[in-house]
Amino acid sequence: MDPKEREEKYQENLQGRVLAEYVRISNLPIRMKAEFSLMINRIIDIVGYREHLHEDPYPLTWPELAE
Repeated sequence: MDPKEREEKYQENLQGRVLAEYVRISNLPIRMKAEFSLMINRIIDIVGYREHLHEDPYPLTWPELAE
């Protein structure tokens, strides 16, 4: 595996860990649970990201590596 390919694989794994471990919402009462997309949209509203959507129409997607 060449260094560039290894670095790309590392970045992909790192981004996956960020999603899996650091963007986790736990201990949420069942009555407060919502569909994932609805919950994410509420978080975007709370942090005020809506004003930047014209610059980034897909704010919660990771860029994919070209193969």
